[in-house]
Amino acid sequence: MKCFQTSDSSAAIVSRRDFLEASTAVAGVMSVGRWLTIQATAAEPATKAGHPLDPLTTVEIERAVSLLRSDRKLGDAWRFVAVTLAEPTRSAMVADRVGKAIARNAQAVLLDTATGRGAEATVDLSAGKVTRFESLAAGIQPPIMMDEFVECEAAVKRSPEFRAALAKRGVKDVDLVMVEPWSAGMYGTELPEDKGKRLARALCFVRSEPKDNGYARPLEGVVAVVDLAKMEVTRVEDYGVVPLPPTAGNWAR
Repeated sequence: MKCFQTSDSSAAIVSRRDFLEASTAVAGVMSVGRWLTIQATAAEPATKAGHPLDPLTTVEIERAVSLLRSDRKLGDAWRFVAVTLAEPTRSAMVADRVGKAIARNAQAVLLDTATGRGAEATVDLSAGKVTRFESLAAGIQPPIMMDEFVECEAAVKRSPEFRAALAKRGVKDVDLVMVEPWSAGMYGTELPEDKGKRLARALCFVRSEPKDNGYARPLEGVVAVVDLAKMEVTRVEDYGVVPLPPTAGNWAR
């Protein structure tokens, strides 16, 4: 996804996906998905934090993932949606003031893409063991992951039905399309074929050229519904052709 341009042509305001990536990193939350390639060993000691409420370090996140994979025998179908600090209790914080060590714990949210079921876990990084692993209730889905944004965009662009909708609107270059997936949600009003699935509704925009402000030219009347577990478009909702805005959105140029 592209980003807004400001009055300074060298500066930019990030897209929603870029903003989420940056904000989760700053908050000490790591959306691992399929991107984690560095493997830490379960025996590797956790890096000592300067303060009990400090975010997890990279080493601690990698160790939590390794401990969970080893303890629960998690295969390639499992994705780590988020790994963050499980904050200590108030009583533990009081103990820290008098010099008693506080255990560092990581809280993880996971997704089994083979079954579509999510799970939550707690890892005691100080002791090097998994202390909790619970499946989420049926119907509850973890948040959309960063890598799913990328994969969803690719799935939409390769969909013959979506390409046909573009052709109806005179869009010939699919590479100029920016795809913005949003969770379809679960409100109890889903179509029977949608119930229980991990779905995204993808809103789309069409740039006038590769460096255009993507958000300036929305593709009105077209929503691609994507099954994130299978990474395929289940249907394209086409509500009729609406002309694209005739001009680009690069107001700073």
